[in-house]
Amino acid sequence: MSLPDAIAVPTPVLSRKDVPVEHYCVDFGTSTRFIPDGPTKLVPGTDGLEQDVPELSDVVPYGPLRVDIFIWGNMIGEPLFLRHTNIDMDKS
Repeated sequence: MSLPDAIAVPTPVLSRKDVPVEHYCVDFGTSTRFIPDGPTKLVPGTDGLEQDVPELSDVVPYGPLRVDIFIWGNMIGEPLFLRHTNIDMDKS
């Protein structure tokens, strides 16, 4: 639904520091629910779309938060390296 073309409503420009920002992460079925203050926050397994994660193991449990950070870094970093050839950083 949209406003008719004849109606012009000015939109205020708001600073991010003045407006609460909410972020949502969507899970596509490979998450693990942890009991608050439970004994462990580690998981085993190699399921998932991102297979370049060094921690993935079916035998040794790993911290899923580290895997999430690795995936977010790849999601942000790869497009930067593809678009900007003058970025001189270690890609590994």
